[in-house]
Amino acid sequence: MSDKDAYHPIPETFRYHLKKWITLFVGYSLMDYSLRLLFKSMRWRVDLANVPDTYSVDKYPDPLVLDVWSGQRRCVRFLVQDLWAFVPDLYRRVTGEEMPE
Repeated sequence: MSDKDAYHPIPETFRYHLKKWITLFVGYSLMDYSLRLLFKSMRWRVDLANVPDTYSVDKYPDPLVLDVWSGQRRCVRFLVQDLWAFVPDLYRRVTGEEMPE
């Protein structure tokens, strides 16, 4: 995962945005190894003080994942909420309208 840019497995566009923008994981679980690997590779050799906040919406975050990613590494803040309630509320706050059905 530390190949030079020309051979890097993650496109530059994704790497740029994940390093510059706040990230919100909706519908993903950090129990998924592929997601953890992607997330870890995006933060490889990067000063965490320069990384924007990252959030994960999860009604029942795994205690070990919560401890490692939120507690020990302090990389992810968990929003312990039901996804089906969170998304319409987020839509309403962003657009000022009710989410269409």
